[in-house]
Amino acid sequence: MLLAETVQSHQLPPQPFLEMADAVEMEIRGIIPKDISALKSYGELGSGNLLQLITQICGGDKQELACASQLGAPVRLIEIIRNLGQDLQLGGCFLPLDMMEQYQLQPSQLAEPENRKALQVVLTALSTHAKEWHASALNEVSAHKHPALIPTLALAASHNSLLSELEKAGFTVLAQRTSLTPLQKLWISWRIYRQYR
Repeated sequence: MLLAETVQSHQLPPQPFLEMADAVEMEIRGIIPKDISALKSYGELGSGNLLQLITQICGGDKQELACASQLGAPVRLIEIIRNLGQDLQLGGCFLPLDMMEQYQLQPSQLAEPENRKALQVVLTALSTHAKEWHASALNEVSAHKHPALIPTLALAASHNSLLSELEKAGFTVLAQRTSLTPLQKLWISWRIYRQYR
Protein backbone atom coordinates (compact mmCIF):
# COMPACT_ATOMS: atom_id res chain seq x y z
CA MET A 1 0.00 0.00 0.00
CA LEU A 2 2.80 2.44 0.90
CA LEU A 3 4.59 1.65 -2.36
CA ALA A 4 1.36 2.22 -4.31
CA GLU A 5 1.00 5.65 -2.72
CA THR A 6 4.57 6.56 -3.67
CA VAL A 7 4.11 5.32 -7.23
CA GLN A 8 0.94 7.34 -7.61
CA SER A 9 2.16 10.55 -6.00
CA HIS A 10 5.37 10.62 -8.08
CA GLN A 11 3.80 9.09 -11.21
CA LEU A 12 6.43 6.37 -11.36
CA PRO A 13 6.25 4.00 -14.36
CA PRO A 14 5.78 0.25 -13.69
CA GLN A 15 8.58 -0.91 -16.02
CA PRO A 16 11.53 -0.21 -13.66
CA PHE A 17 9.84 -2.24 -10.91
CA LEU A 18 9.29 -5.16 -13.28
CA GLU A 19 12.89 -5.05 -14.45
CA MET A 20 14.17 -4.97 -10.86
CA ALA A 21 12.07 -8.07 -10.21
CA ASP A 22 13.75 -9.71 -13.23
CA ALA A 23 17.18 -8.94 -11.74
CA VAL A 24 16.17 -10.46 -8.40
CA GLU A 25 14.86 -13.54 -10.19
CA MET A 26 18.26 -13.94 -11.90
CA GLU A 27 19.94 -13.85 -8.48
CA ILE A 28 17.51 -16.34 -6.97
CA ARG A 29 17.96 -18.73 -9.90
CA GLY A 30 21.73 -18.37 -9.71
CA ILE A 31 22.11 -17.15 -13.30
CA ILE A 32 25.72 -16.08 -13.85
CA PRO A 33 26.34 -13.32 -16.45
CA LYS A 34 28.01 -14.86 -19.49
CA ASP A 35 30.30 -11.89 -20.15
CA ILE A 36 31.03 -8.30 -19.14
CA SER A 37 28.27 -6.98 -21.40
CA ALA A 38 25.69 -9.23 -19.72
CA LEU A 39 27.03 -8.17 -16.32
CA LYS A 40 26.56 -4.51 -17.22
CA SER A 41 22.99 -5.16 -18.41
CA TYR A 42 22.24 -7.02 -15.18
CA GLY A 43 23.57 -4.10 -13.12
CA GLU A 44 21.44 -1.60 -15.00
CA LEU A 45 18.42 -3.90 -14.74
CA GLY A 46 18.53 -4.00 -10.95
CA SER A 47 20.52 -1.16 -9.42
CA GLY A 48 20.14 1.11 -12.46
CA ASN A 49 16.36 1.05 -12.28
CA LEU A 50 16.43 1.69 -8.55
CA LEU A 51 18.70 4.72 -8.95
CA GLN A 52 16.57 5.96 -11.82
CA LEU A 53 13.44 5.82 -9.64
CA ILE A 54 15.21 7.67 -6.83
CA THR A 55 16.31 10.37 -9.27
CA GLN A 56 12.80 10.64 -10.71
CA ILE A 57 11.33 11.11 -7.24
CA CYS A 58 13.87 13.91 -6.72
CA GLY A 59 12.67 15.60 -9.89
CA GLY A 60 15.31 14.48 -12.38
CA ASP A 61 15.01 15.28 -16.07
CA LYS A 62 15.59 12.87 -18.98
CA GLN A 63 19.34 13.44 -19.02
CA GLU A 64 19.66 12.92 -15.28
CA LEU A 65 17.55 9.76 -15.40
CA ALA A 66 19.86 8.34 -18.08
CA CYS A 67 22.89 9.05 -15.90
CA ALA A 68 21.25 7.40 -12.88
CA SER A 69 20.35 4.32 -14.90
CA GLN A 70 23.92 3.90 -16.15
CA LEU A 71 25.40 4.38 -12.67
CA GLY A 72 23.61 1.23 -11.61
CA ALA A 73 26.12 -0.97 -13.45
CA PRO A 74 29.29 0.21 -11.63
CA VAL A 75 27.46 0.33 -8.30
CA ARG A 76 26.31 -3.28 -8.64
CA LEU A 77 29.69 -4.46 -9.94
CA ILE A 78 31.50 -2.98 -6.95
CA GLU A 79 28.99 -4.72 -4.66
CA ILE A 80 29.68 -8.01 -6.47
CA ILE A 81 33.42 -7.61 -5.91
CA ARG A 82 33.02 -6.64 -2.25
CA ASN A 83 30.50 -9.40 -1.48
CA LEU A 84 32.27 -12.21 -3.35
CA GLY A 85 33.29 -14.11 -0.22
CA GLN A 86 29.83 -13.82 1.31
CA ASP A 87 28.11 -14.81 -1.95
CA LEU A 88 30.31 -17.89 -2.32
CA GLN A 89 29.38 -19.01 1.18
CA LEU A 90 25.73 -18.77 0.16
CA GLY A 91 26.32 -20.70 -3.06
CA GLY A 92 26.26 -17.70 -5.40
CA CYS A 93 28.78 -16.17 -7.79
CA PHE A 94 28.23 -13.29 -10.22
CA LEU A 95 31.66 -13.09 -11.88
CA PRO A 96 31.33 -13.27 -15.69
CA LEU A 97 31.53 -16.81 -17.04
CA ASP A 98 33.91 -15.97 -19.87
CA MET A 99 36.46 -14.47 -17.47
CA MET A 100 36.16 -17.46 -15.15
CA GLU A 101 36.70 -19.84 -18.07
CA GLN A 102 39.64 -17.82 -19.37
CA TYR A 103 41.52 -18.37 -16.10
CA GLN A 104 40.09 -21.86 -15.51
CA LEU A 105 38.34 -20.82 -12.33
CA GLN A 106 35.39 -22.54 -10.68
CA PRO A 107 33.28 -20.87 -7.95
CA SER A 108 33.90 -23.79 -5.60
CA GLN A 109 37.68 -23.44 -6.06
CA LEU A 110 38.15 -19.67 -5.84
CA ALA A 111 39.36 -19.82 -2.24
CA GLU A 112 42.17 -22.26 -3.04
CA PRO A 113 45.67 -20.69 -2.74
CA GLU A 114 46.71 -21.68 -6.27
CA ASN A 115 43.83 -19.62 -7.70
CA ARG A 116 44.61 -16.46 -5.73
CA LYS A 117 46.66 -14.78 -8.47
CA ALA A 118 44.15 -15.52 -11.24
CA LEU A 119 41.27 -14.27 -9.10
CA GLN A 120 43.12 -11.03 -8.40
CA VAL A 121 43.62 -10.53 -12.15
CA VAL A 122 39.89 -11.01 -12.74
CA LEU A 123 38.91 -8.63 -9.93
CA THR A 124 41.41 -6.01 -11.12
CA ALA A 125 39.90 -6.17 -14.62
CA LEU A 126 36.39 -5.84 -13.20
CA SER A 127 37.53 -2.89 -11.11
CA THR A 128 38.71 -1.15 -14.28
CA HIS A 129 35.34 -1.75 -15.91
CA ALA A 130 33.55 -0.27 -12.89
CA LYS A 131 35.63 2.91 -13.09
CA GLU A 132 35.06 3.23 -16.83
CA TRP A 133 31.30 2.74 -16.48
CA HIS A 134 31.17 5.35 -13.72
CA ALA A 135 33.03 7.90 -15.85
CA SER A 136 30.87 7.12 -18.87
CA ALA A 137 27.68 7.65 -16.87
CA LEU A 138 28.85 11.06 -15.64
CA ASN A 139 29.36 12.07 -19.27
CA GLU A 140 25.59 11.90 -19.64
CA VAL A 141 25.18 15.12 -17.67
CA SER A 142 26.71 18.56 -18.00
CA ALA A 143 29.06 20.11 -15.46
CA HIS A 144 26.21 22.26 -14.10
CA LYS A 145 24.33 21.72 -10.85
CA HIS A 146 22.10 18.63 -10.63
CA PRO A 147 20.33 18.57 -7.25
CA ALA A 148 18.01 15.75 -8.37
CA LEU A 149 21.05 13.49 -8.87
CA ILE A 150 22.67 14.15 -5.50
CA PRO A 151 21.47 10.94 -3.74
CA THR A 152 22.46 8.78 -6.71
CA LEU A 153 25.81 10.50 -7.23
CA ALA A 154 26.60 10.25 -3.50
CA LEU A 155 25.89 6.52 -3.56
CA ALA A 156 28.05 6.02 -6.66
CA ALA A 157 30.88 8.10 -5.16
CA SER A 158 30.74 6.05 -1.95
CA HIS A 159 31.03 2.87 -3.98
CA ASN A 160 34.01 4.31 -5.86
CA SER A 161 35.72 5.03 -2.55
CA LEU A 162 34.89 1.51 -1.42
CA LEU A 163 36.49 0.17 -4.60
CA SER A 164 39.66 2.13 -3.80
CA GLU A 165 39.76 0.51 -0.36
CA LEU A 166 39.34 -2.94 -1.93
CA GLU A 167 42.19 -2.23 -4.33
CA LYS A 168 44.47 -1.04 -1.53
CA ALA A 169 43.75 -4.24 0.39
CA GLY A 170 44.64 -6.35 -2.66
CA PHE A 171 41.06 -7.58 -3.14
CA THR A 172 41.10 -9.77 -0.03
CA VAL A 173 37.34 -10.17 -0.47
CA LEU A 174 37.28 -13.87 0.34
CA ALA A 175 38.67 -13.30 3.81
CA GLN A 176 36.83 -10.12 4.80
CA ARG A 177 33.99 -7.81 3.88
CA THR A 178 35.26 -4.24 3.56
CA SER A 179 32.99 -1.29 4.34
CA LEU A 180 33.33 2.47 4.61
CA THR A 181 32.85 4.07 8.00
CA PRO A 182 29.76 6.24 8.60
CA LEU A 183 32.06 9.29 8.77
CA GLN A 184 33.57 8.46 5.38
CA LYS A 185 30.11 8.14 3.85
CA LEU A 186 29.02 11.43 5.42
CA TRP A 187 32.10 13.23 4.07
CA ILE A 188 31.55 11.85 0.56
CA SER A 189 27.87 12.81 0.59
CA TRP A 190 28.69 16.32 1.79
CA ARG A 191 31.24 16.80 -1.01
CA ILE A 192 28.72 15.65 -3.62
CA TYR A 193 26.08 17.94 -2.13
CA ARG A 194 28.42 20.92 -2.33
CA GLN A 195 29.43 20.05 -5.89
CA TYR A 196 25.99 19.51 -7.42
CA ARG A 197 23.62 21.61 -5.31
